[in-house]
Amino acid sequence: MKKYSYPYLLTLAIAVVAAIFGFFAWRNMIYRPTFLSHAAFRYMVMTALAMTVVVCFALRKRFAANISTRTEYLKAWCGMALGMVFVFSALFTTLTWLLPGVESTYTAPYRYSSGGSRSCSGASVYDRDLDEEIRICEPSGNLYSGRTLRVIKRTNALGMVVIDATTFP
Repeated sequence: MKKYSYPYLLTLAIAVVAAIFGFFAWRNMIYRPTFLSHAAFRYMVMTALAMTVVVCFALRKRFAANISTRTEYLKAWCGMALGMVFVFSALFTTLTWLLPGVESTYTAPYRYSSGGSRSCSGASVYDRDLDEEIRICEPSGNLYSGRTLRVIKRTNALGMVVIDATTFP
């Protein structure tokens, strides 16, 4: 297929729209209810940095003509490291969501968290397994009257996935 033809343009446009739709579907269905453990987060960052070093050495000779100073090399490495962290964050989050685990239920007090342009409204609740406060987006029930939340979650080696959350009066 020639790069200046209409079928190529249509294929490219459909691929871009599908990628954008896939990203927003992934963010709402997988990223928001999934929480990584502290150890999995450390492994993710170390793996991303190690892969950055490997890719940097693999591409060093190919792009040697374009990078002449050490500051340009440092900028290229930092850009690759940031990109790798985003890629491995998506990979680890999706793996946490896909892996089976032990389902458990707990009840805890919560406080209402309003949403902004980049976050959802929901309940902030302390999770004992992760040892941090997590935000559960849009739990069922009346979010304003009760202050107790029942959380059903699936815990595995990489973290946890919130399956359901319901408020109690």
